[in-house]
Amino acid sequence: MENMQFEDQNFQPRYQNVPQSQKGMVGWLIKKGIVKDQAIANYILLGVAVLFVILTITVFFIFLKKPAVPDASTITDPSLDPALLPGSEI
Repeated sequence: MENMQFEDQNFQPRYQNVPQSQKGMVGWLIKKGIVKDQAIANYILLGVAVLFVILTITVFFIFLKKPAVPDASTITDPSLDPALLPGSEI
């Protein structure tokens, strides 16, 4: 036992720390080469989410906007004049 020597400087572990592959959209962005870092991928996904929220709010207000009642000055068809409808007082 006295003659036993260890080579501490040349020690190599069996398993090296290999980064785990990312899952989901972050992993997809990294896999496609769009980004190289997880933090940048998170910022891009956050920006996409904010863009979709703004787009959703815009579409919501466009389609739920109440239709405007036409003014008498904008009526071009005389048959649509509310004063000429039956039962209206002239």
